[in-house]
Amino acid sequence: MHEKPKQWLYLSAYSFVFTSYVVVGLVAAHPFDDVIYAVHAQYFYYMSVNPVFNLSMGLYYELINIGGYFVTVVLALAGISNVLTIQIGVKIPFILFTFLAAYFLYRIIEHMGLDGRYASLLLLTSPIYFFASMIYGSALVVSVFFSVASIYFLFERRTLFSAVLFGMSVGTYLYPVFSFPFLLRYLNKEYGRRITAFYAFIAVLFAAIGQLTVLAVYYKTGYSIPSSAPTAYLPSNTIPYYSVFDILNIFGFSDQIPGVTFSYVYYASSFFASFSYFLLKREHVNRESLVAFFLIQGVLFSALNPYNLPSYMAAMIPFGIILAMVDRRWIFIGMMWISSFLSFMVMQTISSVGFLIYFSDVNLRIFDLNSNFPGWLNSIVGFLYSLSLLAFIPMVLRPKVGKSHRFAKSVLSQFSVISVLVVVAILILIPVVNSVPGNMYYSDQMNTFQAQPLSESLLGNSLVVEYSVPVVGFLSENYLNNFIGYFEIPSTQYVIYNTSKTTTLSAGLFRENITFNYPIQNGRMELFGKEKGSVNVSLSNKTAKIYQISTIVASKEYEIYRYAFNTTLSGSYTMDVNSNISLYSQGNDTLSIFFSAYPATGKVKVGSYVISGNYVPGNLLKSKLALTFLGPFKEFPPYEPSFLVYLAKNFVVPAKSALFEGGVTFVSLILIPPSVIFYYNVKKRTRRRTSVIK
Repeated sequence: MHEKPKQWLYLSAYSFVFTSYVVVGLVAAHPFDDVIYAVHAQYFYYMSVNPVFNLSMGLYYELINIGGYFVTVVLALAGISNVLTIQIGVKIPFILFTFLAAYFLYRIIEHMGLDGRYASLLLLTSPIYFFASMIYGSALVVSVFFSVASIYFLFERRTLFSAVLFGMSVGTYLYPVFSFPFLLRYLNKEYGRRITAFYAFIAVLFAAIGQLTVLAVYYKTGYSIPSSAPTAYLPSNTIPYYSVFDILNIFGFSDQIPGVTFSYVYYASSFFASFSYFLLKREHVNRESLVAFFLIQGVLFSALNPYNLPSYMAAMIPFGIILAMVDRRWIFIGMMWISSFLSFMVMQTISSVGFLIYFSDVNLRIFDLNSNFPGWLNSIVGFLYSLSLLAFIPMVLRPKVGKSHRFAKSVLSQFSVISVLVVVAILILIPVVNSVPGNMYYSDQMNTFQAQPLSESLLGNSLVVEYSVPVVGFLSENYLNNFIGYFEIPSTQYVIYNTSKTTTLSAGLFRENITFNYPIQNGRMELFGKEKGSVNVSLSNKTAKIYQISTIVASKEYEIYRYAFNTTLSGSYTMDVNSNISLYSQGNDTLSIFFSAYPATGKVKVGSYVISGNYVPGNLLKSKLALTFLGPFKEFPPYEPSFLVYLAKNFVVPAKSALFEGGVTFVSLILIPPSVIFYYNVKKRTRRRTSVIK
């Protein structure tokens, strides 16, 4: 009698969760990864760029990403295109595979004789899983789905499906490969050597199909990111965030430990944990122990991975839920809550914007926020977060069946967290609802990307640099004429002249000879005085040309005299410093004059074509390109001149062939899987009811 109202209650819960995923998925995004996913999809739809060797997540996610983005392209054809439609196109695969993972989790728990609805809702409302799927937008959730589905079919004794899905999991994210050894032992015990060998062959085959495309991205084309996207708001560090080693930053040990150490610690611990499964007695090799070791591998990936991210915890959550349900151990859910809280604390203390940075694509005013935290607090929280994850391992290795559970209360609590995130998303969107940005950190044209220098040589007085232009290698000849080339000097200055004197530069004339072995531009020089005065600096060469230097005076503890200059010729120069006051270097009483500058590019030639106005005709562009920078260059500059390219073709009408392929991918990868699963589930329940009636 009470089953029907209960069904409506569950249906309402799933509907609310789905709505929450859509709302937050529209408004929140990772300010870096989502841009890459969207740009790669734009390459495919608008420029017919082959997607197979493009995205570093491998073949499977590339195709899934293209299928999900099909909705955004259809909306664009209907005249609806802004940051919201871009973000939902990127998030459609995450929504789909998160709910599919929840479904297979439900079936696994049901297969073990328990109520799977609690398990699926625990996953869908898990704060970190929700964050990884809808806010961070991590392709990890796709790999996790393949792993969960693989375990379900393994328990259903459908080893072929299981092998294919496990291989696709490894082909999407490499970390599940550490689960392969103990998975093989379970297979050998349950199915024998023949099935185990067959399973291994199929899994390796499908893993290789996905991962070999990743190797192609890195070794054949070089992996480049959209230059108009933020380089990352996480500062570089030898010790990763979300790590037990983060505590070493407080004691100043971060620079004393080679970064590769953390990789070795992760790999060694993962291999050890995987092969320790072989130490179990044969009677202990069963479904529960298999899930336990999947959980341990997820914990190690989340806590010790050398490039740790908050989304990585998603790799362990489904398996923690399974063990919590089977052993009636609510403490696993409570521990995941603690880890989730600490993870959000790390996010909040990383940058001045903190967690809200994920909503900045919609409301750019978020960047004006400033909530600084001391670095030691971030290190302590990161240490505690990783420690809380590693605490799962002794809990798993000492199984203890609980007497009661609080899963219903956990689900209700997690609903409140999801509700808060929905409210935050809506409140952030309301102030800009009438002016939603039209794009997401990039224009409606193909993004700027930087060609990679391969070699350099001196040809007479000219500098010849050969570049690899990766995106050009993907395009057909029909699209080359849409390119415009832009040349840019290196992004950092370097010291080209430096002299130190042990005495103060007294008032009067100071002269020094300087040799420039190549033209320079944007040169900078600074001198300091303890009082205001007249300071003039000039450069002259043997041709009697004098380059008067502009002067800027800023008043601080010292009077700072700044100079900027360019030289169009290399050779010997005489520098004159004429002052009526004593000059110092900054912070002491010794003279130190230095010039820092960029190498000037002068005129540039592609083949015999002299570039003017930075425009490069498309027919000159190739996947490898030699540029000649006219000097005179008497030696190599410290850095090769940079070469940036952007595509001038507007993203207005998608290519018909790409639109057709994207539509087929959308139907086959986005619509068919849930439809088949739904049909199979309904058919199975119908058969069950029929057998009961008979």
